Amino acid sequence: MQQEAQRLAAASFGVTLLHCIGAVYSSNADIYLGGLLGGTIARVRQGTETLRCHLNVAGAALKVLAHQEKVEAFDRDCEQQKQVQQQQQQQVHSQETDQKQQACAGDTQLQQ
Repeated sequence: MQQEAQRLAAASFGVTLLHCIGAVYSSNADIYLGGLLGGTIARVRQGTETLRCHLNVAGAALKVLAHQEKVEAFDRDCEQQKQVQQQQQQQVHSQETDQKQQACAGDTQLQQ
């Protein structure tokens, strides 16, 4: 169980999930042990805690999504730069080929 908890904690928002799981176990124990009045109070707390956990998980998911969008934008920029460099290399190669062809044509005319 300890290894599973460590594996979950290493996930992108695993710490938040582990906190929520622990809070559920704790509040269910409070409900069970609390009797009529204490159990009711524990149920109200559980509802509040559940809402808070949902908001925390949603917030963590949004952070992951925002980071993923940044990575995708970076990848697009890198791909665009790569394409520009390839086009520039093709232009340079094309110019060199044209110059060689012109030089060969000039040599051919001189020999005639």
